[in-house]
Parts: sequence; C-alpha cells; structure tokens
Amino acid sequence: TLDGHRNWVLSVAFSPDGLKLASCSSDCTIWVWCMDNLEQLLKINAHQQLVTTVAWWPDGQQLVSASWDSTVKFWDSYNGDQIGLPCTGHTDSI
Repeated sequence: TLDGHRNWVLSVAFSPDGLKLASCSSDCTIWVWCMDNLEQLLKINAHQQLVTTVAWWPDGQQLVSASWDSTVKFWDSYNGDQIGLPCTGHTDSI
C-alpha cells in the first residue's frame, strides 16, 4: 500500500523502465514512487482541480497530466518542475 494522496486516486502509470510509479488524484496532486522500496520521490501540486490522468514520456524523463481545470501540463520526472506552459484551449474538463 502506498500512502500519500488525500483523496481518490484516479490514474496510475509505471515508468518505461518499470522502476517508478506515478499516481494522480482528485486532491490535485501527482506523486512519484520508487518501486524498489516504495519510497515517495516526488509530490507535485499539479493542477487547480482534480488530476484525471498521468502518463510517462517514452524516455521516462517527463510526465504529462490532464485535469478538470481544462489544462494539460508537462513535468520533469526528476525534480517535479513544470516544463513550459500548460496546453490550454479545451472548453471543458479533460
């Protein structure tokens, strides 16, 4: 069991190498876990509304997330920094 999110977990994704797990939640965060020891590596305060999905970039260096705040965002999977500007334009939840 991985403890951390304060509300429902909506999506999980393994990194391409299988060594990390990313999870996203209705608590507006993304968490990244080390699968070797189940240690929390990152907590990203990602969106203004619940995060519906999270996925890894094929090289494992980035995460991408979508949210009910109608944005798609890209994240550095090592330090949690946002990469670039959010993708906007959706007129409803993603």
